Amino acid sequence: SGGSSFPFRMPASMSDVNTPAAFLEVNRALKVRTLKYLGRWTDVLATLPQTFIDVNAPLIYGAWHAYSTNSGDVTNTLGGQFTVALYAHPRFRADAQLQADGVTLDQRALDKTYTTPEFKLFGISVTEKYGKFRGFSSLSDPQSWIRNEELILIRAEANLAQGNDALALQDVNFIRTTSGNLAPISGADWNALTDDEKLSEILYNKFMSLVLEGGFTYLDARQYGRLGPSGQWADWLPRAKDSDTGADLGHVVFPHYPYPEQECITRGIETDQACQVVVGF
Repeated sequence: SGGSSFPFRMPASMSDVNTPAAFLEVNRALKVRTLKYLGRWTDVLATLPQTFIDVNAPLIYGAWHAYSTNSGDVTNTLGGQFTVALYAHPRFRADAQLQADGVTLDQRALDKTYTTPEFKLFGISVTEKYGKFRGFSSLSDPQSWIRNEELILIRAEANLAQGNDALALQDVNFIRTTSGNLAPISGADWNALTDDEKLSEILYNKFMSLVLEGGFTYLDARQYGRLGPSGQWADWLPRAKDSDTGADLGHVVFPHYPYPEQECITRGIETDQACQVVVGF
């Protein structure tokens, strides 16, 4: 109900959605993300048309957090000198699919990481770092809040969950070819996959496309019961290891967020039932 324009200036990072009508589409997009993690697939598909989802629009179209080095403003800690600390888990390139030539890695792996001399970090042999991710070259570069590419991948998830396999494949192939420069999956090959394998393909593309934009790999693994330390996806949520021996330290990937320490202390004082002490990674 805000009319045709806001009475205040929107930052440049919100140029795609800087009117009340467009920002309402952002609101609906965030609702879609929430409905997806609740598994309300019918509602996801019903709400998506109210968002800015559009295969004819740039995949980066959407809402972006604004940062600035001006006094009192928040800076982008993924940019500038902070990038020196952004090492990537070796799964990024090891699990990357190959382009049509059978040699070149998924373009997203090449665009977002570069190789480094091997060293041990938390017992893991680290061989790559994140590059200037999505142009994060300075402390004032914007960071994605929600964008077109995520919505297209969520639609693929929802259509798969609803048994609309052909529609799911259509979105999967669009992201594969547009973002990853990968060959499309044929209908025959797609139909030969199990539902679990089809889901894995969608989640692979979410990982490659949305890494560092949110904890979506963890949230997806939690939603689909893939948090376990063994079996499928064991390496997608890697645990720290002993730096000397490489042995598994038995760390837990929690299915829920633990209580904050201060809340546990307060609970113990007021009820004599403080939270249990846990160790996790």
